[in-house]
Order: sequence, then structure tokens, then C-alpha cells
Amino acid sequence: MIENTDKIKKNNEIYKKINNSIEDLDKLLKFYTTDISLDKLDKQLEFYNKTLNQFEKLNHTQTILINRLKNDNKKLKAKNESLIKNNNVVEKVITKPLRNNIQPPQFTIDQFLYLKKNYAKILNENKVLKEKLNDKNNNLLKRILKK
Repeated sequence: MIENTDKIKKNNEIYKKINNSIEDLDKLLKFYTTDISLDKLDKQLEFYNKTLNQFEKLNHTQTILINRLKNDNKKLKAKNESLIKNNNVVEKVITKPLRNNIQPPQFTIDQFLYLKKNYAKILNENKVLKEKLNDKNNNLLKRILKK
């Protein structure tokens, strides 16, 4: 009989331990199920997906802008080179008198840009005017020599 009582006591202790463990597991389960719900997880996932999509759009926009800037940079470099070439031509025309110790004419910015833009036209006009002047001089010389 004593053996049976001891066994019953041991069984009761084991039963209490099992009950305590079950209660602890219940508490843990309640804690995790109340704090993390599927709705919250779905909302978080949706939020993360939206932000990921926004970052992808921003990245795409950024690459487009970078490509545009590269193209603009190439165009500006080409334009800069052509402006430098044109500038060199105009500088040669303006600095030519300096070699002969003659002071170059003073231009306003507008006049300078006009010269730069219409350099070929101006040269042709100058040639025509020189020819006309030479013709007039020749005619005058002929008249003078005839008299």
C-alpha cells in the first residue's frame, strides 16, 4: 500500500509538471498569436512591396536621368569644341593686326558675336568692297593719266 501511495504521489507530481508545462506553452502561444497576427504581417508585406516598387521606379528614373545627362554632356562637349574652333578663327582675325603693331578694334559683345557668326559673309563683303575700291582707284588713275 505504501508503494501505491508513493506511486500516486509521483504520478501527481508528474501530472502537476505536465500541467505547468501545458500552461507555459499556452501562455507562449497566446503571446505569439496576439502580437503577430496574419493581418499585420500582410500589411507589412504590402508596405514592403510598395516601397520596393517605389525604389525600383526611382532607380529606373535615375538611370534614365543619368543617360540623358550623359547625352547632354556629349552634345555640350561637341558644341564647346565647335565654339572653340570658331573662337580661334575670330581670334586670328582680331589678333592679326597686333603682329603689325596696330591696335585691334574694340568690339562690343554683340559686335563680336556678330563677327563670329557671320565671319565668312564679312570676308566676302570685304573682298567685293576691295575690288570696287580698286576699280575706282584704277579709273581715277586712268583719268589722271589721260589729262
